[in-house]
Amino acid sequence: MCQHLGIICDFDLAAHFNSSYSDISAPTTRLLTTGNLKSIKQYNEYVKDQIKNHNIKSRLSQLSQKVYTDPSSFSLEDVIPLNTLDSQLTDFMLSGEKQCDRKRCQRQYWSPRQREIARTFSYWKQKSSMELKKLINWDQLNRLRTHTNILDSEHSSLDPFLIKQRKVESRAKWRAIKKERNDLPSLLTRTSRTHGSKAQNL
Repeated sequence: MCQHLGIICDFDLAAHFNSSYSDISAPTTRLLTTGNLKSIKQYNEYVKDQIKNHNIKSRLSQLSQKVYTDPSSFSLEDVIPLNTLDSQLTDFMLSGEKQCDRKRCQRQYWSPRQREIARTFSYWKQKSSMELKKLINWDQLNRLRTHTNILDSEHSSLDPFLIKQRKVESRAKWRAIKKERNDLPSLLTRTSRTHGSKAQNL
């Protein structure tokens, strides 16, 4: 089931392409599922609370009543609040997924800088482990080096002191950027509240 409005377009493919073509097949269904009963319950409660707090049912009921009592009176002006309801429901569900998802990697505030620091730390961590075991997998290191600024000379070096030093440095940078990422939501909240109070004073 989908709550979105549908639009149907009928094309004459033979006339449009004027050549041979493949039949258009339906896309695969997105089966977004989880076996975590606690997350499911938390998600359902969150979405239900949002629907209640934003008076979704009564607003939808008013539009439905208009369609059933006098379909001809349902105009383009009524489509606007209908699309607003659709957009709000989608936002509720997406927000609920983010709050209930246990895979934190999907909720990180992505940036090229964060990726570079994370991959650099992963590189030196793996290289340190390889150096201790005296088993260097250069193919793996070359893949990990992608999207990093690791120098060629350091990449080819097997100096244990250099590897340990770079590992310590990269770990410190990774911890620092993780702290920045975790502090971002509270910072945005404080900033929003500050702007809100300023607007009220004006």
